[in-house]
Amino acid sequence: MINVIVAEENYIFRKGLMSVLSEMKEVKIVDEVSDCDSLKMLFCKKKTADILFLSICIPGMDPVETANMTHQLCPGIKIVALSLDCENYSVHDLLKAGVYGYILKNVDKTDVEKAIHSVLDNRYYFSKEVMSILANSLVKTNTKETVFSEKEKKILELICKGFSTQHISRELEISPRTCEGYRAKMIVKANAENTVGLVVYAIRNGLVKV
Repeated sequence: MINVIVAEENYIFRKGLMSVLSEMKEVKIVDEVSDCDSLKMLFCKKKTADILFLSICIPGMDPVETANMTHQLCPGIKIVALSLDCENYSVHDLLKAGVYGYILKNVDKTDVEKAIHSVLDNRYYFSKEVMSILANSLVKTNTKETVFSEKEKKILELICKGFSTQHISRELEISPRTCEGYRAKMIVKANAENTVGLVVYAIRNGLVKV
């Protein structure tokens, strides 16, 4: 069973999302909240879940602070951000804060299901509009075909699953410095700004499953 918490300030949308989630046999709604104080109280009471659907407009804290607080009080939970539109700054900042999914509030049930299963599998999930923003801002235009070696592809796959340099190094039996060297080379090859841009490039070009 997949346990879910919904943190959304708008009553109608919150109930609508919960209605969609309740149609999924494998999903159990643990609780619902409409502000950050209530969310913090849930975690302080040791109430936890596998996934938190988090509105970026929820009152009490900014979304990055809320994401950081969530990871502090409920380690291991996966956060899917909810937004009415694509706000460039919040997409970037939330990814840095450890958010795995970012979807718009106009998505259908299929997108919600995809988001759930992707983040549980340590894979990122974005609405198409969000992906477009990330691609435009984090990956520069590259007219040349980028070729990654098999080792780079394996490292890229693990990066996209959210694994740390230390974890990747142990799994592939390479040193952390070598791992970082591969990461830096791939960022250059993808013409990306940073690791987040590399992840976006990989997803956009079908190098990893989403």
